[in-house]
Amino acid sequence: MKKIYFLIPVVVLIVALVPLAILSYHPAPSVEPTNGVLGHGYLQLEKKIGENVSMYYVNLTIDNPGKPEAVCYAENNGNTIPFNYIYIFADGRFYGDSIPSGVNNVTIMIDQNVTLPSLELHLSDGQDLVINMK
Repeated sequence: MKKIYFLIPVVVLIVALVPLAILSYHPAPSVEPTNGVLGHGYLQLEKKIGENVSMYYVNLTIDNPGKPEAVCYAENNGNTIPFNYIYIFADGRFYGDSIPSGVNNVTIMIDQNVTLPSLELHLSDGQDLVINMK
C-alpha cells in the first residue's frame, strides 16, 4: 500500500514534465551570412604594438537573430584554426571572437593562411557557419 502512495506522485510528475519539456524546446535561431568577400591585407597597428600585422579577412553581412555567438574554432580545407586566431569586427567595433546579434556588416580576420573554396566557423551554440568563397 505504501508503494502506491509513492508511485502516484512520481507518475504524475513524469506525465507533467514530459509535455512541458517538449513545449519549452525552441531551436536556436540560425545565423545567416550573405555577400562574402575574401581578401588579404595589412592592419595598421603601429601606434598600438609597433608593427604591421598581415591577416586574411572576410567581409560579409550576417543576420544573427539570437544572442551574440562565440566562434569556438574554424576549419579551412581540413586545417583547424583555433578561436584565438579569429578576430571579429562589426560596424567599426571589435567583438573579439563573437558574432554580434542583429544584421551587421562583419569583417572576420584570421591570423592563419586561408585558401579557397570555403571557411567553416563552428559556433558556441552548435551551429556551423559555412562561408563559400568562390
